[in-house]
Amino acid sequence: MNVRTFIFFLVASFLLIPSISFGGGFLLYNHDVSASACGLAFTAQADNPSAVLYNPAAINRLEGTCFLSGATFIAPFTSFKSASTGKETDMEDHIYFVPNIYITHKFNDKLSGGIGLFSLFGLATEWPNDWEGKYISTFASLKSVYLNPVISWQVNPQFSTAIGLSFIKSDIEQKKAVSFWPLPVPDGSNSSTKQTSYG
Repeated sequence: MNVRTFIFFLVASFLLIPSISFGGGFLLYNHDVSASACGLAFTAQADNPSAVLYNPAAINRLEGTCFLSGATFIAPFTSFKSASTGKETDMEDHIYFVPNIYITHKFNDKLSGGIGLFSLFGLATEWPNDWEGKYISTFASLKSVYLNPVISWQVNPQFSTAIGLSFIKSDIEQKKAVSFWPLPVPDGSNSSTKQTSYG
């Protein structure tokens, strides 16, 4: 196959083959600079304490006691343009701070332990009370804190296994406007749903 034929089929595959997209919503998955830079291929080489999250079995590769901490700052700027009216609405601006901490310790040649504190969800969306989607959402927040202790056992130099627990605290809050149509009265103030769960 020559280069032109290869390029033709490559372009055609992008244009003609339908694709499926899954939205992560509020999911955060950048809990270490190295892992983010590797496009999450870091899982296969995990060589720092964030392996507690990405690949707990790999903490056997770390010598002694290791500590790693960091944080992600997120400042989203989002707007919505209505297909029917053409009106553009800006989401309220917020800055989010999502920290992470990992500690590992190698007890002997076979046994290692570690603990991680991180958040997989820590964002919110807030829209004006009079925007077009006010009956769907004016505010949505999903936040979680994970405490993740793990133990890794080296079966042989080529194979390690791990087990761990996840202690999770989650907070979910949603607000939206309430319509009393067909009654000739103004919309109700935001209805609010808030839930905290532990797992």
